[in-house]
Parts: sequence; C-alpha cells; structure tokens
Amino acid sequence: MNVKKVVFILPTKKTYRFGLEINIIFALVTIPDDSQVCVEECKYKTNAFHLENKIELAQWEGWKKWEEYCKDPILRNVVIKRAFDVLSFIRDEFITPEICAIIEKEYNSPIEFIDERKQTPKICETNVKKDGWLLEDVGNDLITPKLCEIAIKNNGLVLQIIPIQFITYELCMMAVKKDVYALRYVPHEFMTYELCLMAVKRDDSVLSFVPDELKTPEMCLIAVKQDGCALEDVPDELKTYEMCLIAIKNDGSALEWVPNKFKQYNLCLIAVKNNGSALEWVPNKFKQYNLCLIAVKNNGSALEWVPDEFKTLELVLAAVKKNGLVLKDIPRIHKTTEVYETALKQNGLALQFAERNHQTLVLCMLALKQNRLAWEHVSKKFKTPELCEVYA
Repeated sequence: MNVKKVVFILPTKKTYRFGLEINIIFALVTIPDDSQVCVEECKYKTNAFHLENKIELAQWEGWKKWEEYCKDPILRNVVIKRAFDVLSFIRDEFITPEICAIIEKEYNSPIEFIDERKQTPKICETNVKKDGWLLEDVGNDLITPKLCEIAIKNNGLVLQIIPIQFITYELCMMAVKKDVYALRYVPHEFMTYELCLMAVKRDDSVLSFVPDELKTPEMCLIAVKQDGCALEDVPDELKTYEMCLIAIKNDGSALEWVPNKFKQYNLCLIAVKNNGSALEWVPNKFKQYNLCLIAVKNNGSALEWVPDEFKTLELVLAAVKKNGLVLKDIPRIHKTTEVYETALKQNGLALQFAERNHQTLVLCMLALKQNRLAWEHVSKKFKTPELCEVYA
C-alpha cells in the first residue's frame, strides 16, 4: 500500500464576510497500490482512497510546521488554492510574502485574513473592487482617496466607514448616485440642496435623511407625489392643503400626518375611499355613517375604528365580506347566522371568533372548506366522522 501525504480539505460549513462559522476538516489520504491514480496540477484523482486521522484544521499540529509543509509544492499549492477557506487558521508569522504574492496573483483571498503588515496596495485594491466593505479590513496606512473611490463605486453605503479625512463632496455625490440611502451617511457639511434633491427624486423615502433646513416645498412635493406617506417627513410649516390632498390621493393612510387644520370632511372622504384604514385618523366629528360604510367596503379592517352606534347589520356585513376576521369586532347582537356564514366564506379562520354556543355543524363545514386550519377552532362536539371527511 503506497501512502501519499496529501492534504485533504473538506469545508463542512462555508463562510464569507458575514457568514456561518468555518469548520474545515483536515486529513491525510492513503491511496491503495491497486488504485487508478491521475496526478494533475495541484491535485490528485483516484478511484479509491482512505482518509486517516480526520481532525479540524484549526487543531492540526501541521500549522506549527507550515514552512516545512510549504517546501512540498503540491501541498503548498493545494493549501493556497483553498486559501479562502484556510487563511483564517494560519498564524500571521506563517503568511509569508511568497504566500501573499501567490494569493495576490491567483486568488485574491479575502484581505480580512491577511495581517495589515503584509497587505499590499494591489491586494487591497483587488479586494475592495470585489467588495467595498473590505475597506474596513485595510490597514490605515494603505487607505487612499483612490481606494475609497473604488470602494464607493462598488457600494455607496460604504460611505459610512470611509475615514473622515477622505470624505469629499464629490465622494458623497458618487455614493448617493450609487445608492440613495448613502445620503444618511453624508456629513452635515457636505449636505447640499442639489445632493438631497437628486436623492429624493430617485427615492422619496430618503426625505427623512434630509435636514429640515434644506427641505423646500418643491422637494417635499416631489416626495409625496411618489409616496403619499412621505408626508410624515415634511415639516408642518411646509405642508399645504394642496400637498396634503396630493398625498392622500396617492395613499389614504397619509391622513395620519395631515395637520388637523386641513382635515376637512371632503379630505377625509377621499382618504377612506383610497384606503379604508385611514378611518383611524378621521376626527370623530367627521365619522358619519356613510363615511364609515365607504371605509369598511374598501377595507374590512376599518371596522375597528367605526363607532359602535354605526355598527349596523348592513355595515358589519360589508366589513366581513372584505375581511372575515373582523368578526372579532362585531357586537354580539349582530353575530347572526348570515354574518357568520359571510365571514367564514371569506376566511375560515374567523371561526375562532364565533361564540361557542353559536357554532353549528354547517358553520364548521363552511370554515373547513375555506381553510383546513380552522380545524383547531372547531368545538369537540362537532369533530365527527362526517366533519373529519371534510377536514381530510
């Protein structure tokens, strides 16, 4: 039997920058004499082998003899070709300039595993081009304006880890163009109206990152036209009736951020027609029956904010037709067979809100036909063979 001292590396879990724990298994391979072997560059192929002394790579005594193992070109290259997996286990003193040069030339292994003293500009640049966040692992002496620019071109959000002395207005503009959410990390001294306006035009949600002193009616109007709920980030002194009207036409729930002085009946009516749940933000003096009915017909969940005096049979039926689960908000007086059947046809899980003494075999069957998960809410007395057939 011919024993070959071959490094065998088996990654049972892989990790990258933000991944799982690395667990690399190391073993020596015994290749039988009668096996078929093909020796290629940096690897063996065989139809039979045995693994001996399998241990976790971090515990292998061989790392203490790294330089000795590196004398064997096959062993050295096998390890280097899997450098991405194993570099985190190699002590700094064994990552020689020769190893770094090979890694730099062929594999560009993650810079986070290379000691700062052995990093080179080329290694840093190559890594940062692939992943801008790796700038965080670059030694301070190797960070340059050019490297920061390369990192930003890869990912605009990297702006948050750029050393302050390298941040410029041009770099901020580049970052925001790459990712508008980078606006959040632009230093105050580089915040300009032009920069913020460009970002808001691309995504209304970044209006929240714009300092109030740079917000203008024009900028805010652009944001609420994209998403009515951007009204939340508009200073009250910039809100106008016209802006609020545009916001709620876009999204009725924006009524939450409309100043009370603009909450007129017509505005509230437009809001609930657009989104019934806006009823939550309608002043009580405007919660008239017709407005509440319109709200629940749009969104059954709006029933939660309907005053009890308006919860008529007509209104609760309209609500459960849209959302059977609002059965929980219906007064007992209106929990009729018609209401139950309407609710269960819309959502079988509404059975959980049915009074136990109101459950019938017919209602349970309706619920199960709509949603088999309603089984857990069926009273024990109705869990009959007949009902089991429906459930099955």
